[in-house]
Amino acid sequence: MSFFDNVRAKASDLAADAERAGRVGAAQTKIAVLQQDLKNAERELGQAAFALIDRGQITHPELAAATEAVREAQRAISAKEAEIADLKATGHPATNTDAAASVTPPPPTTTLGPPAVAPDNAPPTPHVETSRP
Repeated sequence: MSFFDNVRAKASDLAADAERAGRVGAAQTKIAVLQQDLKNAERELGQAAFALIDRGQITHPELAAATEAVREAQRAISAKEAEIADLKATGHPATNTDAAASVTPPPPTTTLGPPAVAPDNAPPTPHVETSRP
């Protein structure tokens, strides 16, 4: 086998590998699209089932917890929407403990020491300019 035959064989192998990698990539992309389609279909099914449950057309004990979780989320959204509307209208939040709790900042996650403060008689810190090439 000559040198050029070896080069041709290697090039053919590389082309086959590249084609195979392209097909794998395309298949993985298609899987991602199909997974998104599945999520959308499940969401639509859940919405349709919830509507039927809400109208009393479906009842099952295993659906009770999930149904209550949806209703609780809907109530929380409504409360926040009312809080926003009140803030826009009056500039003050409604007097409700949930609203007050949501404004309270969370505790710090790390403990930092007090900020360094120079004494009043300390000379000012010089500003050093640096140039970037």
